[in-house]
Amino acid sequence: KGCPHTFSPTAQPRTPKLSRPGKTERNFDTIRNMASPELKPHQLISEADSLFVDENFTSAVEKYSCALRCLSESLSSEKGDQSSPSSSLSEDSSQGVLLMKYRALSHRSASFLKLKRYEEALKDATAALDLKPFEEEEDEGGCVRRRLI
Repeated sequence: KGCPHTFSPTAQPRTPKLSRPGKTERNFDTIRNMASPELKPHQLISEADSLFVDENFTSAVEKYSCALRCLSESLSSEKGDQSSPSSSLSEDSSQGVLLMKYRALSHRSASFLKLKRYEEALKDATAALDLKPFEEEEDEGGCVRRRLI
């Protein structure tokens, strides 16, 4: 299933066309809620979070999946073009991508859990933890605590 969203940092938002030209009343809610193909991964994740809160778990999974594909595509295209220093990911940028991937995977895992798709939930939860966007510290009682970086 293809993702209609593409990640383009320089893309300009599209202006939606009305179905009936010349109509003076516009349905602004419909226009505002239209998904733009140029949405950034963090916007897709935020939309998915809203869908999760509204208990629309299937649509949330689709948005989180789309955000993950956008993140992977942007990483592979930036890593593939190492000819200029500005195209390589800075440490801050790669940390931000890591945290976005962690958030998308962990939240998609929760969505799968709500849909009773347990194997997929476990797979995403494990993948999120494998990213290790946290520091581990042990307290006096031997409990390991994790703190996001």
